[in-house]
Amino acid sequence: MSVATLALLAEPGAQPQIVRSGETSLEGMVREMLRPMLADWLDKNLPPMVEELVRQEIARIVKKQD
Repeated sequence: MSVATLALLAEPGAQPQIVRSGETSLEGMVREMLRPMLADWLDKNLPPMVEELVRQEIARIVKKQD
């Protein structure tokens, strides 16, 4: 991702934040911008993915018992 793309994603007036020591302000700002998008994606996609994994594991256990 280029700096120009990051600049387009930034909210007007957003202040860069340092999340952990050793990170640059730009890295902290990107992390803070992406965190809500990742949380939203996980809310939508993680339950079906976990459900499928559980279904596969149950099928494996049942098959193993036969």
